[in-house]
Amino acid sequence: MEASDAVKVIYAVQKPVVDLHAVKTINRSRGVKVTTTASTNATGSASGEVYGTNINDEIITLGVPDVYALRAVYESNDTTDALPPSLSLDSSTFAGDPGDKITGGTSGAVAKIIQVTGSDPTTVYFYYVTTDILFSGTETVTNETSTSTSTNTGAIVAGVTGITVDSKDISGSWLLDDGQRDGYYGHASIKRRPGAPTPGNSLLIIFDYFTAGSGNFFTVNSYSGMNYENIPTYVPNIIDPSGLEPDGEFELADAVDYRSYVGRLAKSSGTHDPSGALDPTAAADVSLIVPQPLAYTSSSFHTTGAVTFDLPKSGQSLTTTALSHYLPRIDKIALSSDSQFMVIKGEPADEPAAPATPANSILLHTLYLPPYTTNLTKVSVQSHDHKRFTMKEIGRIQGRVKNLERVTSLNALEQETNLTSIRDSEGIERFKSGFVTDNFRGHKIGDVNHPDYKIGVDRTTGTLRPMHYSRFVDISLNTGASGNYQKTGDLITLPYTEEAYVTVDKASTTEYVNPYDIVIFNGTVTLSPSRDLWFDTQRLPSVRRTIEGDYDTVLKGVGNALGTVWNNWQTDWVGEPVTTVEQPPNRTVTRNRRAQWGANPRGRQKSFPGRGGGNKSVWNMHSMRAFETR
Repeated sequence: MEASDAVKVIYAVQKPVVDLHAVKTINRSRGVKVTTTASTNATGSASGEVYGTNINDEIITLGVPDVYALRAVYESNDTTDALPPSLSLDSSTFAGDPGDKITGGTSGAVAKIIQVTGSDPTTVYFYYVTTDILFSGTETVTNETSTSTSTNTGAIVAGVTGITVDSKDISGSWLLDDGQRDGYYGHASIKRRPGAPTPGNSLLIIFDYFTAGSGNFFTVNSYSGMNYENIPTYVPNIIDPSGLEPDGEFELADAVDYRSYVGRLAKSSGTHDPSGALDPTAAADVSLIVPQPLAYTSSSFHTTGAVTFDLPKSGQSLTTTALSHYLPRIDKIALSSDSQFMVIKGEPADEPAAPATPANSILLHTLYLPPYTTNLTKVSVQSHDHKRFTMKEIGRIQGRVKNLERVTSLNALEQETNLTSIRDSEGIERFKSGFVTDNFRGHKIGDVNHPDYKIGVDRTTGTLRPMHYSRFVDISLNTGASGNYQKTGDLITLPYTEEAYVTVDKASTTEYVNPYDIVIFNGTVTLSPSRDLWFDTQRLPSVRRTIEGDYDTVLKGVGNALGTVWNNWQTDWVGEPVTTVEQPPNRTVTRNRRAQWGANPRGRQKSFPGRGGGNKSVWNMHSMRAFETR
């Protein structure tokens, strides 16, 4: 090895990272001016002068890295330097800092302060936030950012200086390149939009940008004094759809940023530095920059203003307990029984689970909160509908369900009939040109007026049965000819004796079985007759509603019409027994059918789940009532 040889050594160093993040400081309402014009109008190639520092260049450098936002671009109306609009206030106490928000009391105009100078009158340089709403000459302005409203309100002196508009606003003609690159923070610049006119006079460019202090990296804690949702993002030049950010947008609030800052650009005297509070009449001039600002060779990490970081070792993971991260969560919003809105928060987790809904409450919304929720638009909301139905609407729905069941059942019967093989004497399949099916839950298909129509239908099972006659026969007890029985109320049983199963002959107090059953009045009600033993079989009831034609015979006035409704002695009077049906897989469904009292069978229609399913004998009967038409 010779004495002139150089040795490059790469080594890894373990560093504590707690509180060693570099701090970024936002510099608001800063600005630079552009005063020179290139002798050759440059559009994409360098002119004879320094390209990027002239009024008529397509791209103009701002001379600083990490620009947060472009606020305004003004072009002078004459040969003097461009200036932003200004207000003249008659108050000597009005104060404000660059970036403070001011509003007009009458016009509603909103603007941001660039500089406050002078006293009575006070001059306020600003740029508009509401470009379509401007200040008027006879209103008061208020500094909304300041906490002292009493000292930050002044009246515009109308007829004296009022509002001064020295230059025209051409902000819409420019695009911003904030200087962020995949590996570093380069110098920011603005680019003239295609088709925008080329300016001919001096420019003043207003922007916000960051300056950085020393440290090891940038994190969310680097952006002190800035709301979480306002922390900028970065969109790289090349996007990996299968990477950590498939949408191509990196949230810097959710990243460890090792990109270094380039240094300041040299001027003919000193360096370009617009970090101080802007005086619009003496802004830093980018036209004095000497090196080519858009060339990579001009990006130095050793000059004044540069901030450099050591890169982490490739292929290694960050091992630290100083980093904290957020997890997704599922919340619920419910309405309690006492008309109070409740927010039920779930537990944050990598795969969160929804919390339980409180009892006696209505679930209104389920919210999915992703990690690092920057704004409400990122919260996924699932609303739960709870429609209130009137009894009339429920009845209408019941009718529609009944009709759906009927149509479905008939379609199944028609399909079964269609697949039934019917052959002639020679064994040839007969052509089916049409067939009629009946599910035997009503009398819509049959001709109820035919003299031979003597059938009954079981509405519950969908079975065809013969017409029946049901009559009430009163039974009385012949005590003289009866023996060896015991009558208890209306019950007659074999004789029996009662024995105490458990006897408790001591008690401390009386406990009511139902303490809320408070008897207020004692009285006697006598019914005459004491009971109704059977429904009226002499007069047909009035039919208010018929489903599947189950009471068509009653409507037609057919003799013994009630005999066409099989099992009506149970469904319309004493009530059906409780039946238990085993349904695979090992699931028990209990049906409790209660008697329906009253003299109007029409009002006693009930629908039960699972009616008419799976009974092969019933399907055979259906097939027997399939008619062929040729």
